[in-house]
Amino acid sequence: MGTVTAGAAGAALFGGLLLCALGVLARPAPVRRPKSRPAWEAWFRRLPRGRALLALCALITGIVLALTTGFVIAIVVLPAAVFGIPALLQAPDERSKTAKLGALAEWTRNLAGLLLARQSLEGALAASLKSAPEAIRNEVARLVSRINGRGGVQAALRAFADELDDSSADVVAAALMIAARQRGDGLSATLLQVSQLVDEEVRGRQAIEADRAKPRTNARMLVAVSLAGLVLTLFIGGFEAYSTPMGQALLAVLLTGFGISAYWLRRQSVLPETPRIFGGTA
Repeated sequence: MGTVTAGAAGAALFGGLLLCALGVLARPAPVRRPKSRPAWEAWFRRLPRGRALLALCALITGIVLALTTGFVIAIVVLPAAVFGIPALLQAPDERSKTAKLGALAEWTRNLAGLLLARQSLEGALAASLKSAPEAIRNEVARLVSRINGRGGVQAALRAFADELDDSSADVVAAALMIAARQRGDGLSATLLQVSQLVDEEVRGRQAIEADRAKPRTNARMLVAVSLAGLVLTLFIGGFEAYSTPMGQALLAVLLTGFGISAYWLRRQSVLPETPRIFGGTA
C-alpha cells in the first residue's frame, strides 16, 4: 500500500512539473513596448543633416581640446556656438510673412468677387484656387482638398487659419466660418472690408520693417565683430589667464553673459506676434 501511494505521488509530481513546463512554453511572448526616445534625441533627429553633423564635429573637437589643452569648457562652448551663432546672425524672416499677408488680402478680394457672382461658398472657395497667389497657393489647395474630402467646411477653414498662423488669417477664416454656418447675404462686402484691413496691416508691417532694418544690421555687425575678436584672441594666445579651473568658470560666466545679451539684442529687432483669435497653432 505504501509503494502504491509513493508511486501515485511521484506520478502526480511528475505530471505537475510537466504541465508547468508546457504552460511556460505555450505562453505567448510578452508584447515589447517600444522604448520612448529621450527628448534630446528626438530634437537632434529633427535638426538638418548638415547642422547635426557640424554639431557632432564641434563636440568631438571640444573633447580633443579638453584632453590636449585642459580647456574643458570647449566641450560645451563649441557645440553651443554651432547652434547659437547662426541664430544670432540670421535675419528674421519677416518679409515672407508680409508677403503671405499681401497674398491673403488679394485672395480675399478675389473670393468676394466670386461670391458676388452668386456662387456658393464651397464653389467660390474651389474656384478661387485658380487665381490664388503663389504665396498661399498650397494652403488654399489644401483647404479645397479638405472641403472636397467631406471633412467639413468649419474644420477645413480652421485648419487653413492654423496653417497660415496669423491673426489676419484668423479674421478671414472667422468670417467664412460664420457665413458657412448662417448662410446669409453680405459675405462679399464683409470680405472686402477684411481685405482692406489686411492691406493696412501689410503696409504697417512694411513701414516697421523698414524702420528696424538699420538697427538690426547694426546688431548683427556688433555680434560678428565681437565673435571675430574672440576668435582672434584665441589664436594669438590670449587665454592663458583662463587656463585654471577658476579662470574657466569665469570665462563660462562671461560667455553666457555675452550670449544672453546678444539674444536680447536680437529679440529687440523682431516684431512681436499679434495674438491669434483661435489661439496657438493646432
